[in-house]
Amino acid sequence: MSREENPNSSHAVNPGVDNDPIRRVALIGFGEAGSILASDLAARGVDVSAFDILFDAPAHRDAMLAKARDGRVRPAQSLQDCVCGLTGQMPQLVISAVTASSAADVARDAALHLRPGQLYLDINSVSPETKRRMAARISLSTASANSNASHDASSPGATAPNKSSTASSAAASHSSSHALFIEAAVMAAVPPQRLKVPMLLGGPYAAEAAVRLRALGLNATALTDRYGIASAVKMCRSVLIKGLEALAVESMLAARRYGAEDEVLASLAATYPAMGWQESLPDYLISRVAEHGRRIALPDPERVGHERRGDRLGVHGDDYPRRGKHPLSVTASAKARHRGTRCSRRPSRELSRVEAGSFR
Repeated sequence: MSREENPNSSHAVNPGVDNDPIRRVALIGFGEAGSILASDLAARGVDVSAFDILFDAPAHRDAMLAKARDGRVRPAQSLQDCVCGLTGQMPQLVISAVTASSAADVARDAALHLRPGQLYLDINSVSPETKRRMAARISLSTASANSNASHDASSPGATAPNKSSTASSAAASHSSSHALFIEAAVMAAVPPQRLKVPMLLGGPYAAEAAVRLRALGLNATALTDRYGIASAVKMCRSVLIKGLEALAVESMLAARRYGAEDEVLASLAATYPAMGWQESLPDYLISRVAEHGRRIALPDPERVGHERRGDRLGVHGDDYPRRGKHPLSVTASAKARHRGTRCSRRPSRELSRVEAGSFR
């Protein structure tokens, strides 16, 4: 049972965590996922701002700003403006929805401007170790900035705090001294479910964050109070799902060439009768490749290069020979997805059917 579902659990576990409703949100990244979350939150009456490097790209600026305007989202001119707030009030929640290869750099840059108590929700698909490094970076950077501010306040000439404020500060949790990093693993594609896409949260503040995020309409569940586990769940699940998709594509394309589709599906159904091989499963697997192949086939060092070496799960390439493992399914998945991506450019009877998501 997660902490927020436990009736005996108290949010006083983290007294420094602000439990007030979130009314101001900043999105870093205004691509597919970021723009959907931003516009849906704005539609619910939340004050939403966003920053994306393409806001200043001549080839994309007009379209990006129009998309922000249509979604009632205020575009920020810089990451600092986005994180610190455009209305004179600090966003209570900052969501990072950038490319996987940019996530760590964005967290590093955001840490320079985040303030104690702000939630930093990272929804990017990166390795458990990357999530842990980002959490440490944000906690240390904002705690250091807060410590410097406290030192300035206690310098000669500064007004001494009264006894009640000193006691109040001592009672506050350590979490009040820095921004709160929330690990999020998005467990499905964002477009179909939008705000309701399931998210697993991890970290010491996950339970409190889940309550506040659900109040915004997000489908957030606190999984653990440790960083890295939520991302590991997503990555390990993806190994199986993407591998199964790739194997289905390769098997069905080969079976079609020999006119053996029905027989192969019948054999699979006999071996695994509960999976639906003669029902909707083949169409579903192929539709995912056709729908997401172009996006997933894009070269992203964190997603492709690291996945091939096993870095996303903390297993490096040199470990595979002595462990008797090799991530062939990752390579096969990339090839299968890229093959589906080429459908629109070089159509053929087989590949056009693959793109359409139908084997039969």
